[in-house]
Amino acid sequence: MLRYADTCLLLSLFFHDSGTRAALAWLDEVAVETIVITPWTRTEFVSAAGIMARRGDISPTLHHEGLSRFDRFVTARLAVEAIETTDFDRAQYWIGDFRSGLRAGDALHLAVCARLNAQLSTADETLAKAARTVGVPVRTVNA
Repeated sequence: MLRYADTCLLLSLFFHDSGTRAALAWLDEVAVETIVITPWTRTEFVSAAGIMARRGDISPTLHHEGLSRFDRFVTARLAVEAIETTDFDRAQYWIGDFRSGLRAGDALHLAVCARLNAQLSTADETLAKAARTVGVPVRTVNA
């Protein structure tokens, strides 16, 4: 089965936080499996790292090193899957129900997972719940 790594899980791999230990255990667990992300995941990762640096959660040096390590990891270990128009259409449909609580970016992650029949791996409980609601297989990675 393909594994789709959510941004919050990847952030824990490169910037030490409460989820780092669980994220490392997950990475060990899926050692030989294909892990998929999208260009959107890369964009979210860089954005979140920038927010962390601006807030002072990480130093400018750690920010730069984390981005460099992430780029090398993407090249060496991850499959980057293009986002298709149908993914945007599906995401739009799901967020059309305001009660879902889904944000646009999260709905896009789920739409790609659905198209690829990939299991979402995430530490985000809200996203995991939404995945179950729309029928996307999910593996919650928690500390």
